[in-house]
Amino acid sequence: MMLDKKTLRQDLIKKREAYRKEGQDKDEKLFQNLISFVNAYYQKGDIIYCYISKDSEADTLLFLEYCLALGYTIAAPKVEGPRKMSFYRIGSLAELTPAKYGILEPFTKREDKKCLGKGIMIVPGLGFTKDGKRIGYGGGFYDSFLSDNHNHVLIAAIGYQMQMLDDLPMEDHDYTMDVIITEENTYTCNSKRIRDYELYSQMKEKGEIK
Repeated sequence: MMLDKKTLRQDLIKKREAYRKEGQDKDEKLFQNLISFVNAYYQKGDIIYCYISKDSEADTLLFLEYCLALGYTIAAPKVEGPRKMSFYRIGSLAELTPAKYGILEPFTKREDKKCLGKGIMIVPGLGFTKDGKRIGYGGGFYDSFLSDNHNHVLIAAIGYQMQMLDDLPMEDHDYTMDVIITEENTYTCNSKRIRDYELYSQMKEKGEIK
């Protein structure tokens, strides 16, 4: 019998917290898998939309520092209302400040810093399945953002292997992931979306589309 979402979230948070206490080497392995994936698909002009990790979440700070050092365009999320989130370009981690629940967010709201367009989105979560199902924290921010801006965005969730489950409850508005990356594996969940992203990148590079 599948647990209800609230109970499942509570259970997954406890298990993830215990898992993180076992050591940090898993974050280094996940980092290597993540950069291998991003470097394989990132094209000049792409945006890397990436969450800022907190507590027992899979760490993204090392990844962000790596990407910023390479000159990649990085955009971090900022909550702007119920189920409303925007991404703003940052040039360093110093451009982040604690917001609600202590989560680091860009402190700017300048329109010229707001990002929309082709890129790779790194998504957090509590649980995942090999076919791309995801359960988040229940705020609906990523599902809402993606419902309006999913075109030409490759959606990659990251987490630990212990967060991989056999099945998850899904609703009509829940987005499935294109890729899921853990410290042990990279799961391709939506081959068509990946092929479309590659084709779009090739056409853009040739100047066939703007």
